[in-house]
Amino acid sequence: MKRKTVVINEETPEGMSNGITLLRAHIALAPVQQASAYKSQLAERMMQMTSQLPPQVQSAVIDLVLELSDVPNKAEFMERVRGALGVGKDADDMTQEEQQAEEMEAQQVLMMRELTAKVEKLEAESKRIAALANKETVLTDGQRYVNAKTQAETGKILTEMERGSQDVEQLKQGMLSNLQQQIDAIQL
Repeated sequence: MKRKTVVINEETPEGMSNGITLLRAHIALAPVQQASAYKSQLAERMMQMTSQLPPQVQSAVIDLVLELSDVPNKAEFMERVRGALGVGKDADDMTQEEQQAEEMEAQQVLMMRELTAKVEKLEAESKRIAALANKETVLTDGQRYVNAKTQAETGKILTEMERGSQDVEQLKQGMLSNLQQQIDAIQL
């Protein structure tokens, strides 16, 4: 097959040559999304757009951008990128062993969360009990101080009462002595 250049809708002195409207044929274009040039342009634009995103967003969408590229060993490359980023495969793309491993990992994560919650609950309960014990110690110490104060005040009152009794006894002795002297002084 030899290549031949055909000019369409060419004006000639005899009229229009190769008029496309007179052609009785069906012309179909390949889907643009399937063309490698379109894919590479789209990948280029996605890379540019992704590079302007914050780092945490870049890591979330990098696997989607790489899907558009024509990289040799793309499946293995994508698997490694997903593994490094911690992005799991779709369930449809996993083997039976991978699905079981993911289920086991999910169960282990759930068990770890449950154990962490139990430990946190026990620590909170321990702190609550320690706070109650501390409160009881403070109340006991306070009561001890109140009792000591009451004993000191009682001792002071008893000392004052004893001193008052001694003063009354001295006055009584003095009055009796004075009364005896006055009785002795009376002549009969």
